[in-house]
Amino acid sequence: MRVAKFNQKALLSKTAWLKLATGSELIRQLGQRYRDYRKRTGHTQKEVAEKAGLSVFTISSFENGSATGITLASFI
Repeated sequence: MRVAKFNQKALLSKTAWLKLATGSELIRQLGQRYRDYRKRTGHTQKEVAEKAGLSVFTISSFENGSATGITLASFI
């Protein structure tokens, strides 16, 4: 059986992987990407909050990487 070779440059460094794997860093990056997406689509935090049944404070906290207890299902 032939084993596929991985391109080392395409893989994350061990340090980058560990940083990404931490919960707070992951939440921060997700929040930042979500904020960028929301702005590109022309929605306000208030509109998103109303549609998701969440407070504007919760949306703001998520986008700033400081929210806890939010599920991704809230944003779908």
